[in-house]
Amino acid sequence: MNCNHSARFLLLLCFFSNLATNGFALEKHISLLKGMTSKIITVKAVSTGGYCDKSLTLQLTNNSRDSLKVDIQPGLIFRPEDSSYQDLVVLGNEHIDLTPDKTSDISLQTFCGKSYAHCPFPKQNYHFLKIGDSNLVRTLKYVLANNIPIRLAQNGVWFFTNHHSLAAIYSYDYPRESEDFAKYIAGIMKMKMPDYFIQYKIENRPGQAVISRKQTKLYAQMHWSASDGFRNMHLVVFNKNGSVYKNIEADQIIDKLGYTVKVEFDPRRDPQGTYYVKVFDDMQKVWDQKTVVIDAGEYEIQ
Repeated sequence: MNCNHSARFLLLLCFFSNLATNGFALEKHISLLKGMTSKIITVKAVSTGGYCDKSLTLQLTNNSRDSLKVDIQPGLIFRPEDSSYQDLVVLGNEHIDLTPDKTSDISLQTFCGKSYAHCPFPKQNYHFLKIGDSNLVRTLKYVLANNIPIRLAQNGVWFFTNHHSLAAIYSYDYPRESEDFAKYIAGIMKMKMPDYFIQYKIENRPGQAVISRKQTKLYAQMHWSASDGFRNMHLVVFNKNGSVYKNIEADQIIDKLGYTVKVEFDPRRDPQGTYYVKVFDDMQKVWDQKTVVIDAGEYEIQ
């Protein structure tokens, strides 16, 4: 029996030795970043147009004699040949298999990484620039793990790439998700949550500027507990001098966390100044209050 086992072992050893000698190898796992920096993988990057979609196609060539399983990590940043157009930031978490000496294509979900630039046209050439800082990468992993809506996630990316305000991490269509996302970023950056949020008008047409300041709106999100829903609640906006600016009658969002009302301010309609938004009951008990400042200089895009 021992002789038979030894013979089988020698046969297997010769088999794998022959595979290696003839240029075959087991599949290797590698990150795209390592593959690019080590020259194992050659990358040609071309835009498909826009930015908040599968907006970047990578043509990957495996220069090695090994089969590669390539992980595309979050936060890779690609820059266009024409710097008047946006950088593209990769969401990541995609995978692609590359056979030796072959070329394969993959289209990646991206974000704009330069908010003052123009949306790219299809077929614009890009090159790999760098990987974003650790907090941007952490945030993109949070986006993936928590299914954050792409348009909302874009505002989070601009916080890191263009120093946008924490208050600008907001989407009118996702009020609760916006607050949770902003709280996550505030936590890792050790920042205080804002009293109100900024909603920019965002454009995604090739050749167009991304953000229109002319259509900026502000939102104070007012909350009170579901257990207090039997009370008569009053939602009022006061001027800085304490006089009533307006009473709010708006649809309520009701969920397991309670009641939420979005109070909208429009800098084109509401005069510049400081406003106090309060939710209180018939006994004048205040359940939530926020301070909103309308100041045209605050909405400059960096």
